[in-house]
Amino acid sequence: MSLTMNIAFSAPSFADFDDIVTFVTEESSFKIPMRARRDPPSISLVNPMDCLNSWLGDRVDMAFRCVNTGGDGGFKFFCEKDEDDSKQTDADTIRIGSFTLTPSEFYLYSGSAIDIYVSFNPEKEGKLEENLILACDNQTSEFYKLTGFGAMMDLDIVAVDGKEVNFKENPFETVYFENTNPTSESKRTVRV
Repeated sequence: MSLTMNIAFSAPSFADFDDIVTFVTEESSFKIPMRARRDPPSISLVNPMDCLNSWLGDRVDMAFRCVNTGGDGGFKFFCEKDEDDSKQTDADTIRIGSFTLTPSEFYLYSGSAIDIYVSFNPEKEGKLEENLILACDNQTSEFYKLTGFGAMMDLDIVAVDGKEVNFKENPFETVYFENTNPTSESKRTVRV
């Protein structure tokens, strides 16, 4: 006596699945486990993605290499906060705070790599951070952080010709040059 049974498996996602088929006979019953497995992706992507320093009003572009040494997998970045996620208008780009990340969604075959590009355009001074979630199609996720430092340069005139400048008592008068003729020279030493 034998039985041939065909099982069709239609997975709703790339997650791992476990199930059991129970056979009931006249004398007893027995269970046969069924498992659907896929090699999980294993990516290496630096965390945090540090964009270093940029002047306010300037921009720094960085590339971060993402390498997959595991199984094939699809990935998508999401903002940590739902309100930031709802503001996204481009399907392939995430704009959050002073950062722009692209691509926000990608697929990596086993042994392949992709560059994640981050533009950092600080709008305020100091350390800036934003949190992202990188979700995989096998229903796993990991938190990532974007960081950068917004720098601002502030110059003041400290001394003119070796004399300290006090702009409250002498506003700008100490910085002026004397009247000169068109062919003569006039020099001042300004310490900033």
